[in-house]
Amino acid sequence: MSLLTEAFDADPYFRFLAPDDGERAALLSEVMRGNVELARAAGMAFGLKEGGRVDGVCLWYGPGTYPAPLWQAATVRGGSVARTVAGWARTPSRARPGVIASALRIQTLLEEAHPPGAFWYLMILGVDAARRGRGLGSRMLRDALAMADRDGVPSVLETSKPENLPLYRRHGFRVTRATHLDGSPPVWSMQRAPGGHP
Repeated sequence: MSLLTEAFDADPYFRFLAPDDGERAALLSEVMRGNVELARAAGMAFGLKEGGRVDGVCLWYGPGTYPAPLWQAATVRGGSVARTVAGWARTPSRARPGVIASALRIQTLLEEAHPPGAFWYLMILGVDAARRGRGLGSRMLRDALAMADRDGVPSVLETSKPENLPLYRRHGFRVTRATHLDGSPPVWSMQRAPGGHP
């Protein structure tokens, strides 16, 4: 979880939700814990190991596996929300009271941008900060996109980091929508056709 917490610390969307460094770290830890737990249950959590350590994590959902069953998502997300709120209650907090409500609303809007029918969904892609720029993200993308091509279905993802857009475009993704809510930075929905042709 620490790799993903660190990988997403500079993410504009999470900086918007939790401007305070400590609160953002706590929020990210809970969000990533829930994401990993749900992806593992769907059999789609991948780690990239080199030299005995995990250098990258990729959370994918195959056709028909996203979203997780409502009971499962409610259990995992409910636990994350409860732990986050409890942590904020224990310490002086500068987090805005509506941060969780904003996050849930924007998540709903992002899911509405998903295509109808079967698709592969890249929920999370994170690389250890010390290993960035060495092609590890592209390697994890290629492995999963090969499965989407095999299935003949589109792939979708979201990102709020402008510097990620060229990477995903190189792999055949195109922007399908930009979502803003409550003054948030844009979160771009992207889609890739089977075979990588935008």
